[in-house]
Amino acid sequence: MFLQAGMIWQGNNAHLQIDLSQVVRNWSVFAASTADGSIPTCPVVIEEQEMQRRENLRISLKEGDVFRKNMSEMMGVLSDGSISHENFYVAKERESMIREGVGTKLKDDLLEAERVLLAWPFHDFDEDE
Repeated sequence: MFLQAGMIWQGNNAHLQIDLSQVVRNWSVFAASTADGSIPTCPVVIEEQEMQRRENLRISLKEGDVFRKNMSEMMGVLSDGSISHENFYVAKERESMIREGVGTKLKDDLLEAERVLLAWPFHDFDEDE
């Protein structure tokens, strides 16, 4: 949680929200017991519905990370996000095939298809912009 709190905030504090809910859920692990051995009440209160929303968000982010990792491996993208010049066109072709497959799979759920394509990790972009 300390690392998440110290990161530059770019409009997305999902990881910090998830970490905070984990602290609340596991408060007894983090809190020091009082002189009589009891654990003080957590000073942060998060409604159960919000805790569930954050858990669903955590699962969704994890699934997205796995998807991106698998896609990167299929395309030959290195862990730092780079790709060799020799493999560039092969990677672009594979990315296009994967994107088409995702579009086909989500053809009946246009809202989800739009959400996925907006967050597509391999958009072309001009690095000078």
